[in-house]
Amino acid sequence: MNATKTPKLAMIGVDAAEFSFIQTHLSELPNFSRVLGNGVLRRLKSTSALLNGSVWPTFYTASNPQDHGIYHHIQWDPQRMKMRRVTADWLPAEPFYAKLERNGVRVTALDVPVSMRTHLDNGTEVTNFGVHDPFSEPRSNQRNLARDILRQFGAHPMGCEIPVDRTERELRRIRDQLLAGAKIKGDLSRWLLGARECDFFITVFAECHRAGHVLWPDGLQSQASPPPSAELDVYRQVDQAVGVVLDAIDLSQTIVMLFSLHGMGVNNSKNYFLQDIMDRVNEGFAAREPGVFGSARPKQRGVIRSLMEVVPASLQNLVASRVPAAVKDAVVDRSYTAGHDWAYTPAIGLRSDWSGYIRFNLRGRERDGMLDDDMRRRYEDWMRQCFMSLRDGATDEPIVDEIHFTNDETSGARSSILPDAIVTWTPIAPPSRIISTLIGTVEGQLTDGRRGNHRSDGFLITMGAGFDHGTDADPIHITELAQMVFDQLLGTKF
Repeated sequence: MNATKTPKLAMIGVDAAEFSFIQTHLSELPNFSRVLGNGVLRRLKSTSALLNGSVWPTFYTASNPQDHGIYHHIQWDPQRMKMRRVTADWLPAEPFYAKLERNGVRVTALDVPVSMRTHLDNGTEVTNFGVHDPFSEPRSNQRNLARDILRQFGAHPMGCEIPVDRTERELRRIRDQLLAGAKIKGDLSRWLLGARECDFFITVFAECHRAGHVLWPDGLQSQASPPPSAELDVYRQVDQAVGVVLDAIDLSQTIVMLFSLHGMGVNNSKNYFLQDIMDRVNEGFAAREPGVFGSARPKQRGVIRSLMEVVPASLQNLVASRVPAAVKDAVVDRSYTAGHDWAYTPAIGLRSDWSGYIRFNLRGRERDGMLDDDMRRRYEDWMRQCFMSLRDGATDEPIVDEIHFTNDETSGARSSILPDAIVTWTPIAPPSRIISTLIGTVEGQLTDGRRGNHRSDGFLITMGAGFDHGTDADPIHITELAQMVFDQLLGTKF
């Protein structure tokens, strides 16, 4: 590869697209095939193996989660002792293309995920129009642009993901919404490219992300089946939309980066057990520490959490689709935090995607913290023993692969915001019953409607002058992508 400085660069993101799925169906995806055959392929290493929701801020800040502090759209706030939506005033994070603009590069950015506000002054930026986890209503730095987009293209039909089981009818509706959304995103991207001259353009398609979670071909037998080829239908439509964007770009003057920061596969997460496991771990620790807890025992189950376990999925879906985001966020918070007496709660499980997140209730860090340093070490040891003792009740296979304690593995400006422990699960199918010699039997069921879940590796295909056709190159980390853009456009360090 002999890349040379070029006057223009376009990044086309396909959020959570699985490269192995693309390879299998390459004959039906002509635009993916076109870029792959004319560019250089690199595998992308990411932070998704542990902190699944951290990849986009890691990419656009070119820094790791311990520095930017963002790992999910709803996170634990130790000062409020609650789960809350990430906001720009709490965890500000500037994307690299804002610095590009300050260096004189004309920028247009559409739907970069995990954008809490706009950052451009002179260029064009649109956020939260059609993303997997919207942080707000659609917004733009250009006056009236978001309103004009909604008038011309309509609202993106994908909406928020509601984590409940779905019927076959609902799965067909979701597929159709994603097909319509991908077409809209392609048309909107082309329209923005023609509306204002730019040197750097980035657009991100979110439809493969939602399809991967909801329509993945290999789900559990207990889950409703999506329409035949539903996942491939979405990839086909995204492929067509990518072609619309490519046709709007002067490829003789532009380097194109087609990329996905992480992938997707069958859902084998065991997170639906996490809160019940933590209840047992905390109760067991209280029994081991009578000098600390006395006769008290952690009270850990609130009304909202109990209701969510018995209210039918159809009713949860109906209610969640009709209430404001603030109400949904409040319900999420109460389902994780209600019922806890913080004076007797050493740790809780947090909201997450594939990995399991655990937060310690540390004295001096949490507002109502109760664990001191010595007690934390004893709690860590007990918790590790409990999790590593967990087995599938039917097969006796272990369900936990490893526990990562982030205070031992990370250090950064915002490392104190991250989960204290991250549980990675073995790849066995989600069981309905787990057993442990330390905490007994726990029963549960995967009911979040996710047939697929995240995989850590992504891909980058770079096409343009100076890049060899149809070749492979060494893997890189997603934190390196911003520097690649700066090298191409400015020839300087990020």
